[in-house]
Amino acid sequence: SPVPIELVDGSLAVAYGGRWGTALNTGVFNRLWTEVIRQGRYRYHDWVVKVDPDAVFFPERLREMLALVSPMSKVHTHGKEPAQFQCGACQLDSQRGTTCSAHVKTLQQQGHSCSEALELAARPPPADCGCACDDFSCDLPGEAMYLNNCKWGLHGPIEVLSRRAVATYVAGLPKCVKLLDNPWGEDKFLDQCMISLGVKRVDEFHLLSETACGEQPAPCGTSDVAFHPFKSMDTWQVCAMKANHRCPKPTTTTTVTSTTSATRTTTFTSSLRASQYGMAAS
Repeated sequence: SPVPIELVDGSLAVAYGGRWGTALNTGVFNRLWTEVIRQGRYRYHDWVVKVDPDAVFFPERLREMLALVSPMSKVHTHGKEPAQFQCGACQLDSQRGTTCSAHVKTLQQQGHSCSEALELAARPPPADCGCACDDFSCDLPGEAMYLNNCKWGLHGPIEVLSRRAVATYVAGLPKCVKLLDNPWGEDKFLDQCMISLGVKRVDEFHLLSETACGEQPAPCGTSDVAFHPFKSMDTWQVCAMKANHRCPKPTTTTTVTSTTSATRTTTFTSSLRASQYGMAAS
C-alpha cells in the first residue's frame, strides 16, 4: 500500500561545529517533533521511533524488546483514545472550576486505576463530569521514558521514545532553551533536555551497533535492533541480508501496515504499539 508522507516546512540547511564537527541540526528535528505532536497520531501508540535511512533497522526486534524487557514492557496505553476529545472543564455544577485532568487524578487518588478513572469521569452529568479524556490526564509516574543506545550517550541513528516522553519533550522545550547555546546535534540536545525534564533514561545498548559508539556493526551478525552507518544501497542490503541470515526473524508473524517520512530530511518517524505485532504511522 502507498506510504503516507508528510512534509515539514522550513530550511534543512544547518551549520557544522562542536568537538566532532557534527551537524547542528537541533532546530530541524525540534520542528519534526513538534509536527508529530500537531498531527496527533502518536497518541494512539505506546512508542515513537525515529530512524535514519542509513541505519539497517529491524522493527520486529524492537517490538520484542519493548514487549518483553522491563521497564519498557510496563509502558502501555490506558483506556481508549476518545473519538471526540473533550477534556477541558468538568461539566458538573458542583465541580465548577475543576479541570477534567484534576478530576481524573482525584479519582485515581481514591483508589481507581487510570482506565477506571477515565471511564468514571466520562459519564455525563449528573453522574459525573462528562470528560472525554485519554490517559495523559492520569498520573502515571515512570511511563515517560526513552532508550539510551550508547555508552557515550544517546546517538541519533535510532531514537525510541514512549508516547508520554514525546509529549513531555515538546511541552518542555521552553525549559531547555538554554541548552541551545551548546554546539550539539539533535541527539545530544534531546538526551540532555530529557534528563533536565526528569524523563526516565533507560540504557539499552542492544538497540544500536554503531561505529561512532566504538563498535563494528559490519557484518551485522549480532542481535541488535539497528546497525549504522551504511551509506550505499549495496552495503545496506548486505547488512540486512546477513543480519537476517545469522539472527532469523521470530516465528511470530510481523505485519507492517504503514510507515511515514516526516520531513524532507531522510529520517522517518513511526510509532509502535509494543503489545501488537504491527507498525502504524505517527
